[in-house]
Amino acid sequence: MKRTIRTATKSRLQRLLQDSPTLYDVQVLWGDETGAPDREHIRLGDVTGTLNIPVMSAGRRYRDDRYALNLYVYVGIPGLSPQEAEERCEELCHVIGDVLADDFSLDNLDGLVSAELGEFAGPVSYASSEGAVAWAGPLRIACHSRLQGGTT
Repeated sequence: MKRTIRTATKSRLQRLLQDSPTLYDVQVLWGDETGAPDREHIRLGDVTGTLNIPVMSAGRRYRDDRYALNLYVYVGIPGLSPQEAEERCEELCHVIGDVLADDFSLDNLDGLVSAELGEFAGPVSYASSEGAVAWAGPLRIACHSRLQGGTT
């Protein structure tokens, strides 16, 4: 079974974040994996976008896929104030940006034309009995791929 460019990009991004020394103590989860995540974690969420396949053209056809990978960052450390939780959450968001800026391994995916960190929502927080919980997301990584023929 051949992976699509969307899942290949998501998989490469997960490995890139998991292997980053600056995120060594932060879980990087694929979607809503089962089990209790650590108090700080990044979730690779949904993928949305537009796939264009010309149907009335001569010769080899290209699949032009413009999609966004959505990441979500969560922080819930006992004893933190809402401000501290949001500051830590934003710090993790900036670390993600630094990891993407410093690593070019996404460039090696066959067919991926570009990937850039764009929209960034949050952080927001709420207080709980154990301390504040903060989250940010989606952090949207806009991707563009162009592939020939059969699979995207």
